[in-house]
Amino acid sequence: MGTNVEIAKFENAVDKAAADWALDVTKLIHQMGEDVRDSTSALLKKLRAIPAPKGAPDKDFAQLGKRVNEIIEQDASRLKGIVDLHVSVDVDAKAKALRYTGFALGGKVIDLRF
Repeated sequence: MGTNVEIAKFENAVDKAAADWALDVTKLIHQMGEDVRDSTSALLKKLRAIPAPKGAPDKDFAQLGKRVNEIIEQDASRLKGIVDLHVSVDVDAKAKALRYTGFALGGKVIDLRF
């Protein structure tokens, strides 16, 4: 009977340690998701500060929204599936204007946020 009490105490101690760990990791994942969102907001601010290439032909200018996302995807290729980013860009080729309207995040880090 003494062994069963010892085993129960042991299992309870393991259970508490594991529950504390799971709570700590949950908090870390949540904070990481917030940090990713903040970093992405900072990226959007930097993109908005880059002057549009006013001298570009309309046809090429019209593709800039697509190119922005292709460049981001290339630079973040090692994050694919972990953190995925799509930037929403309104392109007005006639006025030579780009408007960054927001972003969408996906991937495992974002999905894990509880």
